Amino acid sequence: MRSIYWKIEQAAPSQGAVLILGERGTGQELVAKEIHRLSPLREDPFEAVRCCDEGRAERSPGRPARDMDGAAGEFCWASFLDSRRRGTVFLDKVEGLPLKDQALIANILDTWKPRRGAAEPGACPSLRLISSTATDLDRAIEEGAFLGDLYCHLSDFAIRVPALRDRAEDTQLLAAHMLAAECVRLGRRPLRLSPRSLELLAGYDWPGNVSELHAVLKVALGAASRTVIRPKDLAGIPSLGAGNGRTSTLEKLERDQIEEALKKTSGNKSRAARMLGIGRGTIYRKLDRINASRQRP
Repeated sequence: MRSIYWKIEQAAPSQGAVLILGERGTGQELVAKEIHRLSPLREDPFEAVRCCDEGRAERSPGRPARDMDGAAGEFCWASFLDSRRRGTVFLDKVEGLPLKDQALIANILDTWKPRRGAAEPGACPSLRLISSTATDLDRAIEEGAFLGDLYCHLSDFAIRVPALRDRAEDTQLLAAHMLAAECVRLGRRPLRLSPRSLELLAGYDWPGNVSELHAVLKVALGAASRTVIRPKDLAGIPSLGAGNGRTSTLEKLERDQIEEALKKTSGNKSRAARMLGIGRGTIYRKLDRINASRQRP
């Protein structure tokens, strides 16, 4: 995290375009917003465009209609990337742009270069460009799926955000930060994760990266009845039981808890459900999932 933030601090004051690399869900937009927050344009708008896999561009909420081109509903890049505007433009998942849009954007950015190059040191540009990709753009260029000219325009700075599984030491810090922010957003008293819960979160692979961690914490926050999120508050979250074709630590924990409750109640599912603080229908569904998991080769 410190390495990423150092790169953000290096890029933020400059006029250069920033390309954020990393798997989906690693927090590319959060990095883009932090660059904007630390830049000379921090008082101006931050506007995102989703470059969809289907080759469509979706404007962020609140953009004026002039950014859409007539009845065809096509995105008007010339208007959106007008360098006379002020602010930061974030092109999310830029690999989803069709080649015709890539060529158009490259031509527009060609008109930016003289202006950027002639700017005096410390001068404030009118429009800043940040983009993100989950694809190896070097390979995409070789395969003819991405234009080298556009890549050059987008990558004055490159910041790679590693997958959460590759920085397990950050998981606990991120989880604590996200939980605190979520409590503030919901107006709830502060909650913390128990040591065992932190250990379980750090031991999971997080295929959905930071986005999945955030989603899990929101569900756990709703399940927690005390000021501490305990393992049982995490055990009912389906995504944590998915893994990569194997039983996860949390799935095993959930199974052990249910089996222990059934043992204490002599197999009475209704009483076991009450002991675990879940509904009777819920325990039946969980048992079905556990049995199905055991039957898999």
